Amino acid sequence: MITVNGNKMEWRPGLTIEQVLKNLSDIFPIIVVKVNGKPVSKKEFKTFEIPNNADIATIEIIAGG
Repeated sequence: MITVNGNKMEWRPGLTIEQVLKNLSDIFPIIVVKVNGKPVSKKEFKTFEIPNNADIATIEIIAGG
């Protein structure tokens, strides 16, 4: 089991950040992801494997004017 923005989500071996983001709704094009408090580069979203019991936080970047 992992926690994403305070919500529990099923974990499986090989689960990547990209797969987790696909399951979330209303994801902005510019996003910061932290796994267990450490930021993960957007280049790594496809390959970064999330460990079991991880705490994931997503921060959507919104610009306006």
